[in-house]
Amino acid sequence: MTVARTLAWSIEAKVVRVPTLDAVAQNALDLEKPPQHLAVLLDAKRKHAFATAYRLDQGKYKPITEPKEVDIEAFAASLPAGAVLMGEGIPYHAEAVARTNLQVLPEDLNRARAEAVHRLGYAAAQEGLFDPLADLTPIYIRRPEAEEVWEKRH
Repeated sequence: MTVARTLAWSIEAKVVRVPTLDAVAQNALDLEKPPQHLAVLLDAKRKHAFATAYRLDQGKYKPITEPKEVDIEAFAASLPAGAVLMGEGIPYHAEAVARTNLQVLPEDLNRARAEAVHRLGYAAAQEGLFDPLADLTPIYIRRPEAEEVWEKRH
């Protein structure tokens, strides 16, 4: 974010934010038959994941939940029927994921790709959905662990 903000300020460019979870979700479009609903999981440590659920709509995955820190089994139970799972958090939470009985998409779809970031960012830019540079910060679902540790010590 710091590099994007600095570069944008220096050349007076406009910037669009593309959340990692959204970029990962778009990878499912590579499948022969993309699922109608899916959820992306990223490891949040402490036996939780960061997750968002998506619905396929007009050729792209659009979020149907806000990004949040979740208990995987409870989150999975709230997903629409037929939903599948994907994301880098799956190997970290393999036991909990297995208990959900949901299909897991292939591992090669789990990382955000530059192509997806570009596609989502370009679409947002075409709609004029630019982020003010002063507000361009990472989306933190919870406070960083380093801040929590520092607060406990002090």
